[in-house]
Amino acid sequence: MKKLNLLLITSFIFLIDCHCQIKKCTISGKVVGRPSSSIVLIDALDRPDRPIVEIPVRDSTFTFELDANPVKAYWLIFEDQYRSSDGLRPIIIFPDQEKIRLILFDSKRIVQNKIYGGKLNNQFAEFISELNSKYNSLIKPYYDSLEVLRHSDNYYKKVNQKIDSLEKERHSWCYKYYDQNQTIVSYYLLLDELSIGFNIGRFNEKYSDLGKIKNLVLNLSAKYPDHPYNKRASDLIAAYDKIKVGGDFIDFTLPDIDGNKITLSQVIKGKISLIDLWASWCGSCIIISRSMIPVYNEFKNSGFTIIGVANEIDNTDKLRMALEREKFPWLNLVEINNQNAIWSKYRIPNAAGGTFLVDKDGKILAISPSAEEVRTILTKKLK
Repeated sequence: MKKLNLLLITSFIFLIDCHCQIKKCTISGKVVGRPSSSIVLIDALDRPDRPIVEIPVRDSTFTFELDANPVKAYWLIFEDQYRSSDGLRPIIIFPDQEKIRLILFDSKRIVQNKIYGGKLNNQFAEFISELNSKYNSLIKPYYDSLEVLRHSDNYYKKVNQKIDSLEKERHSWCYKYYDQNQTIVSYYLLLDELSIGFNIGRFNEKYSDLGKIKNLVLNLSAKYPDHPYNKRASDLIAAYDKIKVGGDFIDFTLPDIDGNKITLSQVIKGKISLIDLWASWCGSCIIISRSMIPVYNEFKNSGFTIIGVANEIDNTDKLRMALEREKFPWLNLVEINNQNAIWSKYRIPNAAGGTFLVDKDGKILAISPSAEEVRTILTKKLK
């Protein structure tokens, strides 16, 4: 009888847990001390150029009903800041209950922002607070002093050594925290590190521990078997296993701007090649691509080529205008709406672009090299 009662209680708890997943979450709030016509809502692990919606701000208030199944992290960014080039400062939310309320201040008082509602929001706030008090406030002065000490070799090395020590300790603390708090917050933070790295910094071989990340992801994916984070985690980890200096490039087939299907391995075979992932809407990407034109012209007849891949939104209209304006002299392929997950496969899922220099055998020689670094490598290998 006791076993039967225990079974009934367990089943009842299971049913409650199954039905506690909300379908909708109403996000509302008040904006204090800053004019803004709207707030942009973005999936926190998606490309920032793909907002879900713009939420109107009227009389300094806003409200929006969000599909909240499954629960995951979202960014809220003021529209004027989203359109500027000063860098994003998102408010991160987890819609895990039917109503969440926010009070949002101007950029000078961002630390006063308040989020009311949700266990995951509370957990995230506590994590950030503890991380800042334990490590971020200690590390920042050392980073600030690096530029001043750059020409003083002895002190510069000592500061770097201190940074390395603190960064390793900080990452180790984070992994321990994720292990002890296996929630969607921890899952998001792990994937954030493997992506661009908004919270504890992008993946860095000196500090990040891919082995620990794999084990943590394994546990979290088992706990959340149907969550979309599992596919993202699998793609990112596969990319980190492969996309590194000395690793192999990842092949793909994409159309050119006229719709002709091109396989990357066929057009770079037997050549040193620069794979240039960019977008017509990315100004910094275009600047990098422009800088490669003289290098391309210098070495194009000596066994070097560049293949551009433009990640476009919905269609190629803006890409055609950009190519007409820039006149890049190399082949450009097209990825529409990230359909083939090329950016994730090259471990830059949230970045606008990136460059990868590959040798004749398909081994990666450099990641994000400058034009001068490419020229130096080509001079050694082709002349």
